[in-house]
Amino acid sequence: MCRKSGTKSEDIRRKTQDVRPKSECASNKTAPSVVVLSLSKHLRAQPFDKLRVTARVFFLRILLFCILCVKLFFPFQTTAQALSLQNVLDSIERNNPLLASYQYKINADHSMVQSAKAWMPPKVGVGPYSVPYGLSSDETFFNRNEGMIMYFAEQDIPNPAKLKAKQNYLASLAGVDSADVGSSRNELFTKAKTAYIDRFIAEKKLRVIAEEIALLNLMIKTDTSAYSVNQSDLPSIYKAQARLHTLEAMRTHERSAITEANAMLNYLMNRAQSISFAIDTMIPFHNYKLADFDTSSAFVSLHRSDILKIDRSISSLQLNNTLALSARKPDFNLRYEHYDVFGGPNAFSLLGSVTIPIAPWASKSYKSEAITTQEQIEAMNFEKQNNINEARSMIEQTLLHTISEYEEVSHYEKEVLPAYKKAFQTSLLSYRENTNGLLPSLMAWDDLIQSETEYLYHLDQAYKSEIAYENAIEKK
Repeated sequence: MCRKSGTKSEDIRRKTQDVRPKSECASNKTAPSVVVLSLSKHLRAQPFDKLRVTARVFFLRILLFCILCVKLFFPFQTTAQALSLQNVLDSIERNNPLLASYQYKINADHSMVQSAKAWMPPKVGVGPYSVPYGLSSDETFFNRNEGMIMYFAEQDIPNPAKLKAKQNYLASLAGVDSADVGSSRNELFTKAKTAYIDRFIAEKKLRVIAEEIALLNLMIKTDTSAYSVNQSDLPSIYKAQARLHTLEAMRTHERSAITEANAMLNYLMNRAQSISFAIDTMIPFHNYKLADFDTSSAFVSLHRSDILKIDRSISSLQLNNTLALSARKPDFNLRYEHYDVFGGPNAFSLLGSVTIPIAPWASKSYKSEAITTQEQIEAMNFEKQNNINEARSMIEQTLLHTISEYEEVSHYEKEVLPAYKKAFQTSLLSYRENTNGLLPSLMAWDDLIQSETEYLYHLDQAYKSEIAYENAIEKK
């Protein structure tokens, strides 16, 4: 019995490095053996390294829980000075070369108006008149009894009504070009708003991805340590690593989207592509409502530059038609001639003339031009009506879609995201208390991130719908 007990005590001493004299084997037969065996079983189950790893896993799980709680309830906000959307639009209006080019076109139209009432230049001339080819033996070219030297001055005098009609027509061209300014400005503003929102949403996605990458790294580190003490499994770790690589690819895509949007905004503002800037981190909705809905022809004609351009083009064509019909009015001519007669008294003549455009063979030209212009006016009236109908439909569609996206965003903010946050928080508590593994927590975290991604999608759609509505009504 003592030998058997002694053999057990030697085995215990070999594992615990507790060297005991053999005499103790004889004096302590039962109780010490039970205590040592109990200690041996406890140490065999919990060696010192294993206890240290378990403590480390527990600490990492507590740290992970704290970080996620901070992320859920105290999201990070940046306070750096940013270039607002209004600043971008103002910069485009001041510096975009396309808009600047229209001002020069308008100035050219105004300069052309000043030439509308110009007359044709006068004519002057001098030369021999009624001079015979032959000369007598006692005559020279300037000393003769026949012929003369004629001097003349001539001026065409246009009809004042024609000049007035031409002036009115040329003045109308500036109005057409000024309508082009509004249309081009609206398109540039729409591009700028879209690029600004693209970057805004991409930066939000990038922040979500960065937070998820950091937390996944910590979760992988935690479960790798837990796996060494059989408190986790490899499939959960591999799934987390796969998710990590997916997020890294998504991060590259969103960084590229930010770079593209930044390049577009710099191009529109006529700045160097290398210039970087921050943007707003919060962009409030305009909260458009059905009470703002107005698709009357008067409203559309007032707010749409393309329809305003058609209106002004029709007015310009009408003035051009008036100019064409003014060709039936006569023009005038005045001619003065002076004769320096050889061998006789000097003489003069004063001639006045008038055109007769109403002659049948002459009236065909302006009558045909007038008919052509009138047909063009009718065509543009139908085009105007079609554009009004299209604009009214676009305004209604974009406003209704915007209101729908408002409701989607509100639904996610008030119901969907809070529910997923609570579900993830519950799973995280179980993970911290070691009653749940990494995989369920990771699935709950994926559900939360997926809901945040869908929320950002609807947020992006809401902003884009606002931009489409503002483009339809041409609001800055």
